[in-house]
Amino acid sequence: MDTSDEEESIVLRQRREFQPLYTRALLIRDQRDGRWHINRDRAGSHDRIWNDYIIDECKYPSKYFRRRFRMRCELFWRILSNVEAHDVYFMQRNDAAGRPRLSELQKSIAAIRLLSHSYKADCCDEYLLLGETTDVESKKHFCDIVIALYVGWAWGTNGAGEEFF
Repeated sequence: MDTSDEEESIVLRQRREFQPLYTRALLIRDQRDGRWHINRDRAGSHDRIWNDYIIDECKYPSKYFRRRFRMRCELFWRILSNVEAHDVYFMQRNDAAGRPRLSELQKSIAAIRLLSHSYKADCCDEYLLLGETTDVESKKHFCDIVIALYVGWAWGTNGAGEEFF
Protein backbone atom coordinates (compact mmCIF):
# COMPACT_ATOMS: atom_id res chain seq x y z
CA MET A 1 0.00 0.00 0.00
CA ASP A 2 1.53 3.29 -0.97
CA THR A 3 1.47 6.45 1.17
CA SER A 4 -1.28 8.22 -0.76
CA ASP A 5 -3.67 5.30 -0.15
CA GLU A 6 -2.77 5.29 3.54
CA GLU A 7 -3.31 9.03 3.83
CA GLU A 8 -6.63 8.79 2.05
CA SER A 9 -7.85 6.01 4.32
CA ILE A 10 -6.75 8.01 7.40
CA VAL A 11 -8.60 11.10 6.17
CA LEU A 12 -11.74 9.09 5.43
CA ARG A 13 -11.60 7.40 8.84
CA GLN A 14 -11.16 10.76 10.59
CA ARG A 15 -13.99 12.31 8.63
CA ARG A 16 -16.31 9.50 9.72
CA GLU A 17 -15.18 9.65 13.35
CA PHE A 18 -15.29 13.43 13.76
CA GLN A 19 -18.39 14.25 11.80
CA PRO A 20 -20.24 17.03 13.68
CA LEU A 21 -22.88 15.75 16.08
CA TYR A 22 -25.52 18.21 14.96
CA THR A 23 -25.69 16.71 11.47
CA ARG A 24 -26.20 13.27 12.96
CA ALA A 25 -28.94 14.60 15.21
CA LEU A 26 -30.83 16.34 12.42
CA LEU A 27 -31.26 13.42 10.07
CA ILE A 28 -31.15 9.81 11.18
CA ARG A 29 -31.75 7.21 8.51
CA ASP A 30 -33.92 4.30 9.55
CA GLN A 31 -32.24 1.24 8.07
CA ARG A 32 -35.39 -0.92 8.12
CA ASP A 33 -37.50 0.97 5.62
CA GLY A 34 -35.10 3.57 4.23
CA ARG A 35 -36.93 6.57 5.71
CA TRP A 36 -35.27 9.57 7.25
CA HIS A 37 -36.14 10.63 10.77
CA ILE A 38 -35.97 14.40 11.24
CA ASN A 39 -35.23 15.35 14.82
CA ARG A 40 -37.67 18.23 15.35
CA ASP A 41 -36.90 18.70 19.07
CA ARG A 42 -40.45 17.99 20.19
CA ALA A 43 -39.66 18.51 23.87
CA GLY A 44 -37.99 21.84 23.12
CA SER A 45 -41.00 22.96 21.10
CA HIS A 46 -43.35 22.06 23.95
CA ASP A 47 -41.14 23.93 26.44
CA ARG A 48 -41.01 26.97 24.14
CA ILE A 49 -44.82 27.17 23.98
CA TRP A 50 -45.05 26.67 27.73
CA ASN A 51 -42.48 29.38 28.48
CA ASP A 52 -43.86 31.84 25.93
CA TYR A 53 -47.53 31.75 26.92
CA ILE A 54 -48.52 29.44 29.75
CA ILE A 55 -46.40 29.84 32.90
CA ASP A 56 -47.00 32.68 35.38
CA GLU A 57 -43.77 34.46 34.41
CA CYS A 58 -44.31 33.89 30.68
CA LYS A 59 -42.47 35.70 27.93
CA TYR A 60 -45.60 37.25 26.39
CA PRO A 61 -48.56 38.75 28.27
CA SER A 62 -52.06 37.30 27.93
CA LYS A 63 -53.06 39.83 25.25
CA TYR A 64 -50.51 38.20 22.92
CA PHE A 65 -52.04 34.78 23.54
CA ARG A 66 -55.47 36.21 22.72
CA ARG A 67 -54.17 37.88 19.56
CA ARG A 68 -52.27 34.84 18.36
CA PHE A 69 -54.91 32.21 19.13
CA ARG A 70 -58.07 34.38 18.96
CA MET A 71 -59.32 33.28 22.40
CA ARG A 72 -58.59 33.77 26.07
CA CYS A 73 -56.12 31.41 27.67
CA GLU A 74 -58.80 30.10 30.08
CA LEU A 75 -61.07 29.16 27.19
CA PHE A 76 -58.17 27.45 25.44
CA TRP A 77 -57.49 25.29 28.53
CA ARG A 78 -61.16 24.31 28.84
CA ILE A 79 -61.32 23.29 25.21
CA LEU A 80 -58.00 21.45 25.49
CA SER A 81 -59.11 19.45 28.54
CA ASN A 82 -62.40 18.50 26.85
CA VAL A 83 -60.67 17.54 23.60
CA GLU A 84 -58.03 15.50 25.41
CA ALA A 85 -60.68 13.63 27.42
CA HIS A 86 -62.67 12.87 24.26
CA ASP A 87 -59.98 11.46 21.95
CA VAL A 88 -56.73 9.58 22.60
CA TYR A 89 -55.14 11.23 19.54
CA PHE A 90 -54.43 14.32 21.62
CA MET A 91 -52.78 12.41 24.49
CA GLN A 92 -49.00 12.27 24.44
CA ARG A 93 -47.68 8.76 23.84
CA ASN A 94 -44.41 7.20 22.77
CA ASP A 95 -43.68 6.09 19.22
CA ALA A 96 -42.39 2.65 18.25
CA ALA A 97 -38.81 3.68 18.99
CA GLY A 98 -39.76 4.81 22.51
CA ARG A 99 -39.43 8.52 21.78
CA PRO A 100 -42.20 10.77 23.11
CA ARG A 101 -44.60 11.94 20.44
CA LEU A 102 -46.08 15.41 20.25
CA SER A 103 -47.90 16.70 23.31
CA GLU A 104 -51.59 17.54 23.38
CA LEU A 105 -50.58 21.17 23.72
CA GLN A 106 -48.56 21.12 20.49
CA LYS A 107 -51.26 19.36 18.48
CA SER A 108 -54.05 21.61 19.77
CA ILE A 109 -52.10 24.80 19.21
CA ALA A 110 -51.24 23.71 15.68
CA ALA A 111 -54.91 23.09 14.92
CA ILE A 112 -56.07 26.35 16.50
CA ARG A 113 -53.44 28.41 14.70
CA LEU A 114 -54.42 26.89 11.37
CA LEU A 115 -58.10 27.55 12.03
CA SER A 116 -57.87 30.99 13.62
CA HIS A 117 -55.69 32.65 11.02
CA SER A 118 -56.36 30.51 7.94
CA TYR A 119 -52.68 29.62 7.79
CA LYS A 120 -51.30 27.13 5.34
CA ALA A 121 -50.42 23.77 6.83
CA ASP A 122 -46.67 24.24 6.71
CA CYS A 123 -46.69 27.49 8.74
CA CYS A 124 -46.45 25.70 12.08
CA ASP A 125 -43.16 24.10 11.11
CA GLU A 126 -41.29 27.28 12.02
CA TYR A 127 -42.62 27.80 15.55
CA LEU A 128 -44.03 24.45 16.63
CA LEU A 129 -41.56 22.37 14.60
CA LEU A 130 -44.30 20.16 13.17
CA GLY A 131 -44.53 18.67 9.73
CA GLU A 132 -47.28 19.55 7.29
CA THR A 133 -48.95 16.14 7.59
CA THR A 134 -49.13 16.44 11.37
CA ASP A 135 -50.66 19.91 11.08
CA VAL A 136 -53.41 18.72 8.75
CA GLU A 137 -54.08 15.59 10.81
CA SER A 138 -54.27 17.60 14.05
CA LYS A 139 -56.67 20.09 12.48
CA LYS A 140 -58.94 17.32 11.20
CA HIS A 141 -59.05 15.53 14.57
CA PHE A 142 -59.56 18.82 16.42
CA CYS A 143 -62.44 19.89 14.18
CA ASP A 144 -64.15 16.50 14.44
CA ILE A 145 -63.89 16.53 18.24
CA VAL A 146 -65.03 20.13 18.65
CA ILE A 147 -68.05 19.49 16.44
CA ALA A 148 -68.90 16.33 18.39
CA LEU A 149 -68.51 18.09 21.74
CA TYR A 150 -70.11 21.44 21.06
CA VAL A 151 -72.66 20.86 18.29
CA GLY A 152 -75.58 21.15 20.74
CA TRP A 153 -74.26 24.21 22.50
CA ALA A 154 -75.68 27.61 21.58
CA TRP A 155 -75.39 31.10 23.02
CA GLY A 156 -78.20 32.12 25.36
CA THR A 157 -79.78 28.71 25.85
CA ASN A 158 -80.34 28.75 29.62
CA GLY A 159 -76.91 27.49 30.61
CA ALA A 160 -76.61 24.81 27.96
CA GLY A 161 -72.96 24.07 27.50
CA GLU A 162 -71.82 25.86 30.66
CA GLU A 163 -69.75 22.82 31.59
CA PHE A 164 -67.60 23.66 28.54
CA PHE A 165 -67.30 27.43 28.87
